[in-house]
Amino acid sequence: MKIIFFSFVALAVAIGTAWLHAKSRKAKSMKLQERHIMDDNALYLRYYADSGIPQARVQELWHEVANALRVSPGLLRPEDQLGKDIGTWSITSEDLDYLSQLAIKRAKVDGKSIDLQAIKCVDDYVRALG
Repeated sequence: MKIIFFSFVALAVAIGTAWLHAKSRKAKSMKLQERHIMDDNALYLRYYADSGIPQARVQELWHEVANALRVSPGLLRPEDQLGKDIGTWSITSEDLDYLSQLAIKRAKVDGKSIDLQAIKCVDDYVRALG
């Protein structure tokens, strides 16, 4: 009898957790969808024109993040936090793992060292690898 009760409680907790996670994910997605879409040129001019990073490199990195995290590049903003605002589609995000792998490969090719723990948002990613 106790096993059935505890099984039921565990199932209820799992369903509740999944429901809350799905609700949170949908709210974050809706927040992104409400943004004004910015094209690559506008994004560069607004956020990176004085960074010293070439526009082509910024766009390449920007699209890398967008593609890895399955977000429209025009909806991303530099302050979007990885794993919080974007890349939160599951409890453990394979998309974030993939983005980390891309960053490591890119840094290796460029001869840079990279601290993945320091990359908290899209802007950190662009500046660390730009």
